[in-house]
Amino acid sequence: SLAARGVDGIVLGRAIDSAGGNLTLQTSARNVGQTGTLAGDIQVARDVTLDVSGRFVNALADGLASSAATSGGSIALRSGAGLVLGEGSLLDVSGGVRVSASGAISGSAAGSLLLSSTPLADGGTLLGKAFELAGSLRGLALHGARGGSLGLRATEIVIGPDAGSDAGTGRLGLDPAALSRGGFASLQLDGVAGLRVDPGTALSLQGQSWQAAASLAGQASGRHAPGGRPPAGRVRPSGRLRGGSP
Repeated sequence: SLAARGVDGIVLGRAIDSAGGNLTLQTSARNVGQTGTLAGDIQVARDVTLDVSGRFVNALADGLASSAATSGGSIALRSGAGLVLGEGSLLDVSGGVRVSASGAISGSAAGSLLLSSTPLADGGTLLGKAFELAGSLRGLALHGARGGSLGLRATEIVIGPDAGSDAGTGRLGLDPAALSRGGFASLQLDGVAGLRVDPGTALSLQGQSWQAAASLAGQASGRHAPGGRPPAGRVRPSGRLRGGSP
């Protein structure tokens, strides 16, 4: 876990890779009277990957000694101010895959991803802090295994095909089609000052999962299943997302 107090916040400029690990970043204010009292932003730089996904383990190909975490881990970015995911960044909590010594293929559950920004309270007014989501979020699992959970907290959340984000007010705009990508099986949205679904917006959210191909049993164990995600298969719908507000 990484924590920072004061306006400098946290800037991640390098990748973090931890199979099935738990990663927490948090920024908060300094004690009253210290310089730089206010909390700073959390920023994930352009093209940076935070990967706690489960691994691909093939006991049939590599022997029973093959071992690695196959369940997805957790990522929690809790900012006391703004939150910025740079273009090309990736946060991955996907579940891995295991092939038993008999050749049976099973998927492990994906993990959890929480992204939270915090508006500044100025008397009775909330001053929004930026929530910029230019990267990709992934919580896929093999078909039959549980997909990941995704929680988003921003000053204001607007859902609609033309909803745009506004760094100045802290508004997070979400395209309903984008909410079905990434493989997440559950979704929690928290708009501190409000949550709005634009008129005419159809919400029909469906999760996704991987469908494994038969050739997977012949692949070697690795950091990810060979060929990316899926290793030798395709993405398929896996039922409706569960929504809610934390």
